[in-house]
Amino acid sequence: MSFPLVQYRDTLNERSLIARFNAGRADRGIKYAAQRSYALQIIQGSERLRKCSPESIHNCMLDVAFTGLTLSPSQQLLYLIPYKTTAIGYRGLEQLAYRTGVVKLIQAALVHEGDPTFRVGVNEDGARFVVHEEARKDRGKVSHAYCVATFTTGGRHVEVMDLEQLEAVEAAASKKNKAGGAVWRGPFRGEMQKKAVIRRAWKHWPADTEGKLEHAQTVIDRVEPVVFEGEAVRIIGDRQVNTLVDLCSKHDVDTDTVARAFGVVSLELLPEKCYAEAVRMITPV
Repeated sequence: MSFPLVQYRDTLNERSLIARFNAGRADRGIKYAAQRSYALQIIQGSERLRKCSPESIHNCMLDVAFTGLTLSPSQQLLYLIPYKTTAIGYRGLEQLAYRTGVVKLIQAALVHEGDPTFRVGVNEDGARFVVHEEARKDRGKVSHAYCVATFTTGGRHVEVMDLEQLEAVEAAASKKNKAGGAVWRGPFRGEMQKKAVIRRAWKHWPADTEGKLEHAQTVIDRVEPVVFEGEAVRIIGDRQVNTLVDLCSKHDVDTDTVARAFGVVSLELLPEKCYAEAVRMITPV
């Protein structure tokens, strides 16, 4: 079932949504009118997106405000993905990192089986480095992804993931929800692989005294949770689930809508660290 474009337009013109967007903007340079225009343009050009409920697009606009990233197709920072509905591009991750002031330069790349040179080594100071030469054609399948981050205080961090590790992240996304797996299998696969290695690298970057890097990580985890092999995510308990269900009933909010806003298929799988934000989302200001 597809929804007519007018329903999305009506949803995006709701005063309550505009007010919440403006109140929650992480970047005051992000203007609602422009983001609404981008959203309608993207929806109009995608039959699959028009099968997503207008309410899910409503939540997407709140993600735009929360991240401070634009939906502008030319910038490729934030995407509308059918059934997901928001995905941060790897360039969006880079933008969030640069805003913290901790990272000066991020270089993320994919290595293919046909590339003539790919080597990871350690220099005399004990720091890792990458030597990578790309083939001009016939590069073959992806074998690795890597990220090199240069910090404003000096020094670098190198993170490398092989194909097995990348596929483990893909499997986790597919297990969490069908939409997450579909994105990995679609035209965004290469971008998802770069995102995976940036997010894994992020966990090893030096913390700043103002906590900007940690806050940016919280923003990313809220919009697009991911679990790496060997990591555990604590989910909320029965009492917290019941509280959220009661709040949804009291304020006439769909529980599935809340779950999808945090990237899970049901409230029972909501990460513990997202509980307070979920309460704020349900409860009107």
